[in-house]
Amino acid sequence: MFRIMPVAFVVAACALHMASAQAEKIGIHLESAAKKGMTWGVQPHHAADRGDVTLVSCHGQPKIEGQSCNAYAGDTACSFERPVLCLKVDGRPSPDAAAGSASKVPAGNDFYSGWAGGRIALTRAVRGDQFASQDEANAWCASNFGEGWRMAEHHDGWTRDGSKGGWGFMAQGRIPSGSRFWVAINDQAANCWD
Repeated sequence: MFRIMPVAFVVAACALHMASAQAEKIGIHLESAAKKGMTWGVQPHHAADRGDVTLVSCHGQPKIEGQSCNAYAGDTACSFERPVLCLKVDGRPSPDAAAGSASKVPAGNDFYSGWAGGRIALTRAVRGDQFASQDEANAWCASNFGEGWRMAEHHDGWTRDGSKGGWGFMAQGRIPSGSRFWVAINDQAANCWD
């Protein structure tokens, strides 16, 4: 029996090594079971004369292999580097309200594109697993942009009737399209620190 166990162990180890080598050879990503965090992108919108207002969204561009974000389990491996979307809520009115005009967002749709009442900016790209908590991610934003800045959260948009929205929001600040960025969510396990 003592001779069989070491042989079985060696056979199992060799089989695992061969399977890993074969998977790498054909390009299978073995990281699929790795922890993932949620990312958003810039959502193209058709409102005119918004100045430096950007609509950021789960459904923003670029897509992740043709898909939107996954707000329930994350969509991007936490070992990847992405910028962090930071927000400073300062109560500023939306450009439409400040100009005295009606919102260009159709009634009933502002749940997905509400006004965050502040300014947004991106940090440099960092690994999602760099942060052990949302407090650490908030501190990262503050260290990059100053007091009052924090990591943006999935529900930061406000609707015209004064309730919280989700899945996207508008804020002042030019965010370049072309990359995904880390965004927190406070009621699901889709953060790298969960």
